[in-house]
Amino acid sequence: MRKLLLSALLCVAAPLHAQGYVGGFVSDSLTAAPLPCVQVALLDTAGRVVSQQLTRSDGAFQLDAPPRGTYRLRFFVWSHEPLLGPAEELEPTMERGGKYVLDFQPGPDPKQWRRAPSDTAGAAPPGPPLNVKTAPLPYPRDLREAGVQGEVTVNFLLDSTGRVVPSTVRIVKSTHHAFTAAVRKHLDAVQFAPAQFDRHPACALMLDWPFTFRLGP
Repeated sequence: MRKLLLSALLCVAAPLHAQGYVGGFVSDSLTAAPLPCVQVALLDTAGRVVSQQLTRSDGAFQLDAPPRGTYRLRFFVWSHEPLLGPAEELEPTMERGGKYVLDFQPGPDPKQWRRAPSDTAGAAPPGPPLNVKTAPLPYPRDLREAGVQGEVTVNFLLDSTGRVVPSTVRIVKSTHHAFTAAVRKHLDAVQFAPAQFDRHPACALMLDWPFTFRLGP
């Protein structure tokens, strides 16, 4: 079940005429690790985007506080359903921050990209590998000869050039350690066409990404 947990909500009065903010930290509900490169949008009561940003490497984000009114935050990563925060009353001089614990759920097939919300202008998912010939996904010879098939599911981060950030690779599940080694080797070498955010190359958080090893047609 999808969930978003909000904790440690802070509301601090700001000096008169000062520009307030809406911000916080985003983390994973399972590992408690910060979630970088999550698309965060502030929505008004009509569902329109007032401002938006990608979370930083530590999961932090900070948006300028909007005009007085009711708003809510939306969190989105590619191929997963968006998550919505609670409605909040905000005003321009208010400083508000919170900790958001997120549980993103994948669609039926993570490789069938779920489009970004239609109001997220200039956003596009990573494209296919640019160097597939020099960085193929190797099928372990022993497993191929034995007729063994399998799958590895991985979380990882792509930087704004489409390269995998090695320290972010986390194996979610795997049917064989040799398949795991093959996927790690592939991720060390592959470069994807970078994602886009606000019409510029951007990082992308890849969650529950499947690598499938199949024999025959």
